[in-house]
Amino acid sequence: MVAASAAAPPATRAAAAAADAAEEGEEGSPALDEGTDEADVPPPTARPPTDGQEEESDKEGEHESPPRTTPLLEPEDGADLPGYVATPADLMLAGVYGDYVHMNDGTHLAGGVVDDAAWQRRWRRAASLPQRPYGLPKGKVGKRFLTVLVAEFAGVRERRWNSERPMLLGMLVLARQREVSRASDIRKRILQRMDLWRAGAYDLLLDDVELEARRQRPGPAKSDDTEARAFKAAVEAGRLRRAVRRLTSREGGRPPSGRLVHKGTLPGG
Repeated sequence: MVAASAAAPPATRAAAAAADAAEEGEEGSPALDEGTDEADVPPPTARPPTDGQEEESDKEGEHESPPRTTPLLEPEDGADLPGYVATPADLMLAGVYGDYVHMNDGTHLAGGVVDDAAWQRRWRRAASLPQRPYGLPKGKVGKRFLTVLVAEFAGVRERRWNSERPMLLGMLVLARQREVSRASDIRKRILQRMDLWRAGAYDLLLDDVELEARRQRPGPAKSDDTEARAFKAAVEAGRLRRAVRRLTSREGGRPPSGRLVHKGTLPGG
């Protein structure tokens, strides 16, 4: 029996499959050969960005910071002393940062402060004196002093004056006086000196501190016999604390040369 239609040869079947695939590709759907799994098909290549994506990338570029054209630092006029010649290293630093390290202490610069030279003179006078300030009292007096100190540092930040002024506040207001040792008297003295500071009597406060420093300068050294007599007199009077402080040089005295003081050992004892 002869078959009605003979099977198509393999070449014909391959050509037909290629034609079907071409037709399906034109319609937008990929063609899969028989026996081929969908997972075996390679992913489609990345498509170029759409117009919306291009606009979005352009907007992102607008937020990028432009390259820096201004220097990081602005040099101050007169920062160098007269006659100074900038070195090649200075010029390289200025080309990168806008300024360089100046070889001076900067005291000739006022920073816009009118009376800066006067405050520098006051600070040098006070800094040359021995500093033995009172401890800051607690309570209202201490809070008032800290309030004034904060206001002085605020003036430095606002460029109304330089840092010598707040440093002088503690040197002048808390300066110790020899006759004032009780806590109540110390508080009164600090309050009085803060009133003078607020009134602008800076030179008066400084003169008083210098006068007190001259009064506290040690005199000529006393002999061992003099120190021993003073120690013996303090012990016999019952002032043991004062005697021990004097013996250990905590009151400015010079201790005897290792000698023990007993009754009858000194001339006339």
